[in-house]
Amino acid sequence: MSASRRHGTERPWSSDRLGGYEFSVPSGWEHAAQSTADVSVFTAPEGTGQDSDGHRPSLVATLETCTVTTAQYSTQAMSEFMVQLPLLRILDVDLWAPTGLNPTSGRRLEFLHTAPGSLVHVTQYFVVHEGTAFALTLTCSERQLTRWDQMAWDLGDRVRINGATRHDAPEGPRAPVLPRLAEAASVRHGAPLEALSVLAPEQPFRSAGPVLTDEAAGLLLHLAATGEGPASGSDLESSPWTELVSAGLTEPGIGLSPQGTTVTGPLLEPAGRATLTAHRDGRETRLTLFHGAEGQTLLLAQTPVGSIGSDGQGILHPTPNGTRVDFLPLWRLAETCGSWLGITPAWRTAVEQAPVRLEDFDRRVTQQTPSPAGLDAALHAAWTEPWVVWQAEGDGGRVTYLHAGEAGHYLVESDGLDHVLLTSVPARNIHRHLSALLAPAGAGIGYREQPRDG
Repeated sequence: MSASRRHGTERPWSSDRLGGYEFSVPSGWEHAAQSTADVSVFTAPEGTGQDSDGHRPSLVATLETCTVTTAQYSTQAMSEFMVQLPLLRILDVDLWAPTGLNPTSGRRLEFLHTAPGSLVHVTQYFVVHEGTAFALTLTCSERQLTRWDQMAWDLGDRVRINGATRHDAPEGPRAPVLPRLAEAASVRHGAPLEALSVLAPEQPFRSAGPVLTDEAAGLLLHLAATGEGPASGSDLESSPWTELVSAGLTEPGIGLSPQGTTVTGPLLEPAGRATLTAHRDGRETRLTLFHGAEGQTLLLAQTPVGSIGSDGQGILHPTPNGTRVDFLPLWRLAETCGSWLGITPAWRTAVEQAPVRLEDFDRRVTQQTPSPAGLDAALHAAWTEPWVVWQAEGDGGRVTYLHAGEAGHYLVESDGLDHVLLTSVPARNIHRHLSALLAPAGAGIGYREQPRDG
């Protein structure tokens, strides 16, 4: 047994192995009966980290023969997740490998999926090496992410190759054609990396609530503020009233329904408020959150403009015009708002506080422009990608980000003079930052500062 200390934390571990791969398990976690020679399953002790929704953290290690490249394996794995897991959303894909191997031989994936009564957060490490694929997967409730986040990083750090890993591949079908590659990232890392922009059309903005016309949304807000019912019978026959009745938000001849009263409750006594504003090619769209006192949030969203088309050329696929109305628990804020913004994984660059003239940046936000002279090579590539520049403002502060398509995500800061400073950040960090920025003060979720080195 050993201890790991990182960022001031210490955790006891036990060692386990599959084939030539050695990995660590938190001491006290239970080895499940369904484990085999190629699969090891562990669960947290009963009552340790179990969320109120009943989800119990687990750790699964697998080993299998592999006849494809890392890029192929990654693409296949993500495709299978999309088919098998309901309402999957892939948050991030990054390079990772055990010590001594080239990082391009493996990946670190993060994704969310829905289980009965729970939103599950998954961190998976896998490596393709000498005819095998080894994977280590941690799952926890999204509500418990801050509790298990550091352990997820420690798990990846502690994987070791300790013994022979080679498997003689059996005769079988020819390996599939290599997936479409991210050209700039592949050149930068000297290895074929799968294009991640293809994930965008597979992860559209989803909401369980209705889409209302602007007139119906305005009427809903009016009813919530005044408590008034219809002024006349003709009002009941108007399209806005009909929409609200169909959505279950009003009752004919009365006013707000019980559901409508619950949904609009945060408007009357908000425990907090937050906004997202997204800019794309001169267009602007907004999302507003009103937090209730009992951990629920009313979401009012205009058309999202963050979705990038499957061809990677910046084709927009907007939802119908109008206002999307939804009622969410706080722990679904980052997932829902990230989806509305169209945030998808992208290969991270090494850009760190690179200066760009404010005049050039502002002009590029509204239209396609030639890249300024002297830009970093990665930013030069980003300049030609479709841009979404967005701001988040709430109790957690105010922040601006740039999503430059396949060229990645950048934190946008001011130098206090006439330049903005761009810093590349992984999509997983934005997910965590959104939780803290948008939630009401004291909610205790996410990270108040951008965790740049996460």
